[in-house]
Amino acid sequence: MASSVMRSLVRMTSLFGMFWLLALLAACSGVSGSTVAPEPAPPPVVKQEPPPPPPEPPKPEPPKVEERVEEPPPPSPPPPVEQTREAEAQAAAPPAAPVPEPVDVYFDYNKAVLKDDEKGALDAIIEYLKTESGKQVLVEGHCDERGTIEYNLTLGEKRAKAVGRYLEAKGAPSSQIETTSYGKERPVCTEHSVACWKQNRRAHVAVR
Repeated sequence: MASSVMRSLVRMTSLFGMFWLLALLAACSGVSGSTVAPEPAPPPVVKQEPPPPPPEPPKPEPPKVEERVEEPPPPSPPPPVEQTREAEAQAAAPPAAPVPEPVDVYFDYNKAVLKDDEKGALDAIIEYLKTESGKQVLVEGHCDERGTIEYNLTLGEKRAKAVGRYLEAKGAPSSQIETTSYGKERPVCTEHSVACWKQNRRAHVAVR
C-alpha cells in the first residue's frame, strides 16, 4: 500500500515537473520569438540660419510740387448771325475805292461851256462813280459878282448842267448826278478884281 502511494507521488511529481518544464520552455520560446521594438530615431538636427538683418527704413519721398494748370478762358459767344453775314460780305467785297477830293472847274466870263483844259480834273470823279453805284455827286454852279441875282442863278445852273452832261458822256450814271446853282451868293474870293472874279466863275464838284 505504501509503495503504491509512493509510486503515485513520484508519478505526480514527475508530471508536475514536466508541466513546469514545458511552461518554462513555452515562456522562453515566447520571449525569444517576440520582436524587439526599435528605438526611436533621434530628431533631425535643424540647422538654424542667422536671422535676416532688419529692413532699412523707407526713404522719405520728396515733396510733390503741384503743377498749376491754367484753365483756358471760356470761349466767347459766337457773334450774331447778322454780324457774321455782314463780316462775310465785307470780306468777299473788294476794298472800296478812296473818295476823290472835291474839284473846281473854271469858266470864261459870261460863258457856260466846259473848257477842254478843265475836263481832266473830273476824271477821278468819273471813275469813282462808275465803281460806286451808291454814291452821289453834287455839281454847284457859281458866278462872279457882276450882274443881277436872277441872271447869275441862271448862269450858274447852266455851268452846273454843262459839267453834269460831261460826266454822263464819260459813263457816270445820271441818277448819281445832282446839279444846283448858287449864282453869286457864295464867292470864294471877295475882292473886287479881275483875278478874284476869275476864281468865282466855277463849278464845284464833290462826292457825298
